[in-house]
Amino acid sequence: MDSTTLAFLAGAAGPLLFIGLLAGSLHISRRRKHRGFLRERFGDEFDRLARQYGSERAAMRDLDRRLARVRSYRLRRMSADDVHTLTLEWQQTEVAFGDNPSIALLKADQLVTRAAQACGYRSRDAETCVDDLSVSFPAQAATHRAAREMFQRNARASSSPDLLWHALVLYREVFDVLLAADATISGAHKQVNQW
Repeated sequence: MDSTTLAFLAGAAGPLLFIGLLAGSLHISRRRKHRGFLRERFGDEFDRLARQYGSERAAMRDLDRRLARVRSYRLRRMSADDVHTLTLEWQQTEVAFGDNPSIALLKADQLVTRAAQACGYRSRDAETCVDDLSVSFPAQAATHRAAREMFQRNARASSSPDLLWHALVLYREVFDVLLAADATISGAHKQVNQW
C-alpha cells in the first residue's frame, strides 16, 4: 500500500469510527433511559425480577413483555353490575372464612382474577394476573404475591388462622384497588402506551 492509500483509509476510518462510537453511545444512553423508566414504573417489582433472574437485562425483557401484553388489552372501568356481583361474592367469601379458611382463600384468589378480567385484563391464571396487574398497579404486585404465597403455603401445609386471615386481608386490598380502578386504569393504560 502506498502512502496515499493509507492516508485515504485513515481519513475514512476516522469518521466511521466516530459514527460507530456515537451509535454505541446512543444505544447505551437509550438502554439506561429505558432501565430508568422500568425501574421507576415498576419499583420493587423490577428489583425482585432482577434478583430472580440474576440480571437486570432479563428483568427488563420480562417487564417489556408485560408492557406489550397489557398494551394489547382493552382496559376499562368495571361495570356497575360486575362491581355489585363481585362485591356480594366477596362478602360471602369473608363469611365463609370462619367455616373453611382454605376454601375462602381459594375463592378470594379467584375473585381477584375475575375482577381483573372485568377490567379488561385477559389473564387466565393467577400468576399471569399478578404479572399483568403489576403494569397498572405496581405497588399492589407485592401485596398480591404475598397473598398468593400464603395461599400456596397453606395448600402445602396447614397455616395458622391468623396467617390465613392476613392473606385474605391482602387479597381484599388488591380486590378493592380493582373495584375502584376506573380512572386509574385508563391513566395507567396511557402510561403503558408512552414507552
